[in-house]
Amino acid sequence: DLYKLARRLETRLISSLPGMPTSVGKLASKISNSLKRLESGGAAHGIVENIDKVLQQLKDMPQDHIYRELLLSADIIFCTLASAGGLLLRMTSRIDDLIVDEAAAATEPELCIPLHLQPSRLLCVGDPKQLPATLLSRKAVDLGLSKSLQERLMYDCKQQHIMLDVQYRMNPQISSFPSRCFYEDKIQN
Repeated sequence: DLYKLARRLETRLISSLPGMPTSVGKLASKISNSLKRLESGGAAHGIVENIDKVLQQLKDMPQDHIYRELLLSADIIFCTLASAGGLLLRMTSRIDDLIVDEAAAATEPELCIPLHLQPSRLLCVGDPKQLPATLLSRKAVDLGLSKSLQERLMYDCKQQHIMLDVQYRMNPQISSFPSRCFYEDKIQN
């Protein structure tokens, strides 16, 4: 119903006000006041018009401005390693934690891309025995770039790492082969 829709819009607008233009903030306040009147039995005068105005102003805003404000106010950002080097993410501030999924599949230079965000902690998740880094350039392989940063940290630098040793996906008869051949019989079902 219109009341619930307007209330959701109000909540979203007010939570994103710090980066929005003051005109959007004023319209959000008008919507809020109209909702308060509606709650106390008053007419819903102006809600639809104000919602239309807010939507039009948001539509007219430069998309980069909206993206930047969303990134600056986000608690969690999901992206690829390549997009972490994009212009919008370069405008964000430091991050606390950088979690890289399938990190063993990323070459060392690829994994360095998001480090400009200066994370306090880096968590690499992946299995070099399952999905190793892939290089097509013979020269890059000769230069030692076929090893992922995760592998280098795990094996060369002896950084602490944890092996998840319980698998839930395969039939135990099937999982016995990779457990025996790749993981020294350490995989449990």
